[in-house]
Amino acid sequence: MSVRNFERVFTREVGTAPSQYVLQVRVEAARRQLERTDRGLKQVAAAAGFGSVDVMRRAFVRLLGITPRRYRQLALVPSSQRSSHRLRRRPLR
Repeated sequence: MSVRNFERVFTREVGTAPSQYVLQVRVEAARRQLERTDRGLKQVAAAAGFGSVDVMRRAFVRLLGITPRRYRQLALVPSSQRSSHRLRRRPLR
């Protein structure tokens, strides 16, 4: 199967391009680590498959509209007090 045909079939079956899917999976993995561990951003970025903290930050802002540092801060706040910033998932383009 050619790369182009794989991309076409993957997009049709999954609903998003392979590269976008990988980005979503990495952000999701980083989110879980930010919520459940006290690892530094550099370790979280590496464990989630990002090349650097900056690449992870840009992915978070693009997909969630918030930085990883702010995400962690909000994740530590009880849900009843989180109204100051609503996390949003941005549609991928």
